[in-house]
Amino acid sequence: MERPMSKTKVAFHGKAGAYGAIASHTLYPNYELIESTSFQDVFDKVEQGVAKFGVVPVENSTVGRVTDVHNILRSTNLHIIREHFMQINHCLSAPKGATLESVENVYSHPQALAQCEQSLKNHGFCVNATSDTAGAAKFVADEGVLTKASLSSEYAAEKYNLEILVKNFQDSEQNTTRFLVVSKEALSHSYDQGMYITTLLFKIKNRPASLYKVLGAFATNDVNLVKIESYLCDGNLKSAEFSVDIEGHLDEKRMKNAMRELRFFTTSVKVIGCYPAHKFRKNM
Repeated sequence: MERPMSKTKVAFHGKAGAYGAIASHTLYPNYELIESTSFQDVFDKVEQGVAKFGVVPVENSTVGRVTDVHNILRSTNLHIIREHFMQINHCLSAPKGATLESVENVYSHPQALAQCEQSLKNHGFCVNATSDTAGAAKFVADEGVLTKASLSSEYAAEKYNLEILVKNFQDSEQNTTRFLVVSKEALSHSYDQGMYITTLLFKIKNRPASLYKVLGAFATNDVNLVKIESYLCDGNLKSAEFSVDIEGHLDEKRMKNAMRELRFFTTSVKVIGCYPAHKFRKNM
């Protein structure tokens, strides 16, 4: 008797109903989604072959970068193969019978709490950080206390049988999170005139104007630099490392020229990914 073929697995951080799970299902609706206890656990599952892909949030339009993920990307051997932008609408939810007046403590992931900071202050709620948004919803449901509420997706609130007290509790109506898909294998995709993003990590030489000259390598070759992040490295305050997102494919002539100049002013360059840009960028 033939054994049924197992589905390809996709790892996300949190429990069912987490935003990572929703993003994963949107990207890979026919794949098996598996929970992870942390962002590092997502990367570990992919590196160990437990999952083929990992889906992680990297930055949010309201509160900026997801620091843990940025730090892991600097050291991982995995490759970014895809990006996805998703609007995040937080629901304030509590056990049946709770009201806005009965709630005292709100639980959620630090990113979600930060995205709702002003709304939380306006209501005078005490905030409590948890490992993920869906996990917060499950915790509040298990506790069954009318003074405790969670911030999570509408799906998570319904899954754990919570009553939604307020929808769209986030401070900004345009609250959007960018997710990345990581894999052991780099995306093999030749340039086809579409829009691509290349993510690089590099260390500049400790010389005057090195960063200026690095940025000039992109400017003089008509390459658009859409994001740059800096980090201290090597355990001191003098050595800088940079992560950049660039509009362009590595096979383009202008990108090859820019990369050639970049290497002249840096001590190391690492390509983390070269992947199609999400359609959301056209409206940015």
